This record gives sequence, structure tokens and C-alpha cells, in this order.
Amino acid sequence: MASPRILFLVRAYNDIDHMAPIVWRMARDGGAEISLLCANPTYDLTHDFRLNFLAAEHGVRAGYLYQAHAPGPAHRLAASLVCGRSPLGPKLQARLHDKARYRLFGEGWARQMLKRLAPQVLVVDWQRPKFFNLPAMLAAAQDLGIPVLAVPHGMNLVTNTLCTNKAVEEGQDQDFGVDWDLFDHSLVQFELYRKRVIDGGLDPAKVTVMGSARFCPEWREVLGRILPPEARLAGRGRDRLKLVYMDQHHRMRLRPRRIASAMKALARRPGVELMIKPATRGVGQTLADPEWGVSSAEIKGLAELASDTHSLNLIRWADAVLCASSSICLEVLLEGKTLVYPRYFHENHMLFEDFGACWGLDSEKELLAALDQMEKRPATRPYGQRQVDSFLTEAVFGGAPGRDVLGDYARFILERA
Repeated sequence: MASPRILFLVRAYNDIDHMAPIVWRMARDGGAEISLLCANPTYDLTHDFRLNFLAAEHGVRAGYLYQAHAPGPAHRLAASLVCGRSPLGPKLQARLHDKARYRLFGEGWARQMLKRLAPQVLVVDWQRPKFFNLPAMLAAAQDLGIPVLAVPHGMNLVTNTLCTNKAVEEGQDQDFGVDWDLFDHSLVQFELYRKRVIDGGLDPAKVTVMGSARFCPEWREVLGRILPPEARLAGRGRDRLKLVYMDQHHRMRLRPRRIASAMKALARRPGVELMIKPATRGVGQTLADPEWGVSSAEIKGLAELASDTHSLNLIRWADAVLCASSSICLEVLLEGKTLVYPRYFHENHMLFEDFGACWGLDSEKELLAALDQMEKRPATRPYGQRQVDSFLTEAVFGGAPGRDVLGDYARFILERA
């Protein structure tokens, strides 16, 4: 009996962060023929260390979706010009892609492509299907009766429903019943988020809690092994308190002026070595952006330096990490570093706060007072391992301690094949 064929479609860095662990486990276990394609024609497949690992270790080589099926010379030419580093330059490349995705790579092309590859299951990330030619791909899969499974591309740890500026302005959450309608089933990490998508209109029978592929112990062991080291951090901040601020885009109800004020104060503090990590989705480059109203060349430089450094390397370098609403807080706790939560940086409420797994601060005065303590004793923190473990059980294992997270994802996908 032939092995089932599973097609994974990714779009961006974060999607790969959360989907690569599932691909790795399924490829390692065998029993399925895995294909991995990128719907984003400009994503750099060549230098992604996770994709290179999957290719070297298990022969799962990522390719561009548009190049996976070229029935005619026009398709071949367009794919060669819009995928990867194009000779046209970014602007012309984008204009050509905008036309080609409808005229050449529309639903008819998608139907032909899926018939040729013949996957039994199509796995995508959570999304409003509107980018690249993904609306055509999902519609074609539905027409051909190919099950579409949606898996996480991130983790939303906000506990309040209206968690973005847009949601607050509109007075309502995302309509999951509409946005996720083309998914036959969606997998989420924990029960609170399952409740949110159900309250947002999704059929309860179409969503299942599965834990976090990105932060589960099995993948973290692999990630720690394959992550390229960061030589620029060696020796930096010796004899100082090493701090990292992990940013998100201001649309997550952030308070930019408060954050900017705090970063300026930290950057000027003699006993502190500060790094600022912009959001990994590339939306908003933290304090380096003019929209923040910050002109400090020093702060801009800190953000630019950290933007090319992997978050895990920054966390391992740091004594403590400041997070408002970024899910990278999980890595901070898993690495045993101090999670500093300046709740006054934003207007949302976080799940880790409910578990008491953070050092919550309500003002810049409290932040500076906390730094006074940490400069004397860097390992100081007002919470314990019990609170951390309780939070991680919920967020990483979906409330089931010791769960085989990647095994559960793999089995769920194969059962749909």
C-alpha cells in the first residue's frame, strides 16, 4: 500500500517556526510522503536553517509553489521571474506577481497542480486566505475533496477577546466562522484559544486542542542543536545586567510612548546592556521605526543589531527578558530566564499573568526598581517554578502534562489521509 501524500504550504518565517517541527516528526517517523512548498515567492528558502535541516536530514526540500507546476512556457517564465531573487527588482517583481497569481496561477492552475501532486491532505497555517494564490489553492482543494488542515503560525496568549486596535475600534473579534471556513479542521494549542475561535463563529466540531509544536520539548532539543550560534553576542555585556526587550507591532494595543520612554531609560543605565528584538513577522521594526517618535541613534542601533539575531540566542545571552504580548515569553521561561512583564506597555491581559509566571510591573518607576534588584542579584524573581510549570503545562502541552505533542499532530494528519 502506497504511503499517504501530505502537502505542507508555508508563507513566512513564523509559519515555518511552527510547522517545521510537524514536518520533521512525520519525516522522521516515515509512513508518509511529505512535500513542502512556499506560497510566498519572495521568501528566502536558501538561507533558512530550519528548511536546510529538513532537506539535509530527511530529504524534505522546500520549493516555491509557483514552480511546482509549470504546464506552459508562460507559467515557467512567470515563475522564474517572481520566485526567489528576481532580476526584475522588488517593485517589478511584486507587480508581475500581482497579475500572474490571478491570470496564470488561479483556481484552474491550482486544480491541475493538486491533481498532479495528488496529496491526501493539505496542511496550511491559520490565516485569512487572501495572500498570494492561496484562495485559489484552498478553493481547488475543497472542490477536489482534499481535506485542508490549519495548524498554528504563532501563539496568541492574550486572554481578552478584543486584542488588537482594529478589534477595539470595530467592537468585535475576528469572524473565525468566515475566515477559517475553507479549513476542514483547525488545530490550536490550548483550550482558551479554542473557546475564542468557537465564540468567534467556528463550528466546535472543527477545532481541536493539540499543544504547541514550536515549544514542545522534542522540537526544542532539535532546535537547540541546529540553531546557528551568534558570535556577535560573545562577550557583550560582560559584568552588566543583560536585558532583551521582545517587541510586537503596536497594533496589539501597545503603548509606544511608554515603551520608548522605558527603552531610553534602560539604554542610558550604566549597569545594563540592552538589546531590542523587533517582531519576527517583519511588521514594525520596534523603536527603529519613525512611527514610534524615537530619534535616538543608539536605540535604533540596538534594534537593528538584534533584528538579525535569533530570539533563542538572545534569550540564552540575557539575564532577563522584557515581554508584553509576544509568545516568545515561553522560550524565556523554558530557558529558565527571568520573564519581566511591564503590563503598562500595553492594554491586553496575558495568560502567563493569570498563572503568576512573570514579574509583573505597572510603571516605569517599578521597572527601574526591579532593575535595581536584578543588578545586585541577576537571578532575582518574585515567582517560582511551580507557577512556571503550571503555565507551561497549559500553553505547551494543551493542559495534558507530558503529551507527545508532535506525535499527536502527526497522527491527526495521517488519520485524515
